[in-house]
Amino acid sequence: MVAPGATGEFPYPSQTKNLHFEMELVAAIGKQGKDIPADKGLDYVYGYALGLDMTRRDLQAEAKKLGRPWDTAKGFDRSAPIGPIHPVSKVGHLEKSAIWLTVNGEEKQRSDISQLIWSVGETVAYLSTLFELFSRRSHLHRHAGGRRRGREGRSAQGRRGRHRRILRARGLSP
Repeated sequence: MVAPGATGEFPYPSQTKNLHFEMELVAAIGKQGKDIPADKGLDYVYGYALGLDMTRRDLQAEAKKLGRPWDTAKGFDRSAPIGPIHPVSKVGHLEKSAIWLTVNGEEKQRSDISQLIWSVGETVAYLSTLFELFSRRSHLHRHAGGRRRGREGRSAQGRRGRHRRILRARGLSP
């Protein structure tokens, strides 16, 4: 997790020449639960943050072609940096808020939480049917806005709502 106001360092991962990233909403789980009804899903959310979903696309494509798991494409050192978690008690549940990503000052991605395909509550409910959810865990939540290709030596910033910087990372670019 990147501390408030800090810049997180993101070393370009090994074994890839095709790193992609996209800004996503992160929901931090606040209490344990299993088989949670969708209308109760938000009761399990402690807070929200922004995160970068990182993917080594070349490894993913090779794994797909061979019918193998994508573990090494999605899971690697520092593969999902997130910004500070903002408690629901302070920010409420987010239903409409802009999310955007800039790289070296240039906007690369923009969307709004209202464009999520599944609500946070629905996502929490679904995930709880696959495995038990525990407090202090989080998940990235996809939204419209697109992926970007990363290269070494650049910096990215994610923002939400009234131009507040939520996440800043160095070491990648489109």
